[in-house]
Amino acid sequence: TDAVITTDAQGQVLWLNPVAERLTGWANDQAQGRRLSEVFNIIDEHSRAPLANPVQACLQQGQAVTLAQPAVLCALGGQECAIEDCTSPIRNAQGSVLGAVLVFRDVTVRRRLTNEMRHSASHDSLTGLANRAEFEVRLKRLFKRACEDGSHHALLFVDLDQFKQVNDACGHAAGDELLRQVSIVLTDAVRARDTVGRLGGDEFAVLLEHCDAGQAQRVAQQICERVERFRYSHDGRHFHIGASIGLVPLDQRWPDTAAALQAADTACYAAKASGRNRVHCLLEVPEPAASAVPPDAANVVSDVKL
Repeated sequence: TDAVITTDAQGQVLWLNPVAERLTGWANDQAQGRRLSEVFNIIDEHSRAPLANPVQACLQQGQAVTLAQPAVLCALGGQECAIEDCTSPIRNAQGSVLGAVLVFRDVTVRRRLTNEMRHSASHDSLTGLANRAEFEVRLKRLFKRACEDGSHHALLFVDLDQFKQVNDACGHAAGDELLRQVSIVLTDAVRARDTVGRLGGDEFAVLLEHCDAGQAQRVAQQICERVERFRYSHDGRHFHIGASIGLVPLDQRWPDTAAALQAADTACYAAKASGRNRVHCLLEVPEPAASAVPPDAANVVSDVKL
């Protein structure tokens, strides 16, 4: 199953085994004498940028090397396959390097399954958004950055209004479809670098990177507006929903991410208690004993009904 290419001390191809011929698209007699980079054309799986020739590194260092990045081999006919490789020097009895042997294999199926499992572990199966575990990982990473460099970010806690009405009237399958459609509305309302996650049920959260409180307020209001305009139809019935949003700046004012998330949840509760379909911004850590009570007016930056 392993493909093998040998080269001379200058990195020119000497020989390909049949598996290497199949994967590269080059016949052995066609490849002989060519530079390895012509025959073994590899790119980074994610960036698609060309990768350095592993044989050249092996010959320069005089030791075995492997590719650090996930690599894709581009065959002569245009086909691509994910590969893993190892390149080792070939030495004579005196220890002088005569060339190199490159051994690689097709791991396309294995890498695809690994990527699918990784995606499944970090994303919500219903909506495709980041799940709670992945969202909290990104939240901690962004919070750490804010504490280290003073950058401005924001956290939104979004709870759908009237969602239970759809579930009760049309069943859970219709409720699931509503959640899928709302997830698209939320994603379209933010930038590609921002994170939208589903925390569970009809609760969502949004991380707005490099976004101060004023900008975050405008984004949150835009989300409210879009959700309010959205109509869900099922079996000839039309449903109007809304979104109550709690907003908190994500910075060192909070002792940790749990406190920031709790503050956003409290602000969301306040938005619901004030009439729903509005944005409520909280600036101070809520008292532990009063987590279920709307914050007082001194803590409120805005409470906007759209």
